Amino acid sequence: MKNKIKILLPVLLLFALVGCNSGTKKESGDKMPNFYKVEGVQYAHVSVPEVVDMGVFDYKTPVKTAEIEYSNTGDAVLSISSAGVECECTEILSLDSVVQPHQAGKMVVRLNMSEYLADTIYKSVHFFCNDPDRQIVDIKLRADCRM
Repeated sequence: MKNKIKILLPVLLLFALVGCNSGTKKESGDKMPNFYKVEGVQYAHVSVPEVVDMGVFDYKTPVKTAEIEYSNTGDAVLSISSAGVECECTEILSLDSVVQPHQAGKMVVRLNMSEYLADTIYKSVHFFCNDPDRQIVDIKLRADCRM
């Protein structure tokens, strides 16, 4: 009986894994449907850069500040409820938490690369907003460290 279970268990797991992925292949750029969207209702839509190049960091300039602009391309007010960073080397100095339709807001971030030697480093900042298509927005900060 135990031998049958040992043989049957991997087969069942294989069927479960194959069955979960069959027919669910998505093309890049596909969005999950938003069943809670109502026709005729106006929504906020955030547009941000995916990667912000912070430039070269060296022993003379281990800390840099950048202004990241994002826009609300929707027809309703964009509200940012909270924001965060990946690690202690990144800090959000200011953030426009309310952006009117078809207007831009900005986030000011500071990146301290004094603990890194020589490499291309990616850190991230993120915020949570009321865009129904993109409620969590992640922005990568690229730094070339040459310490």
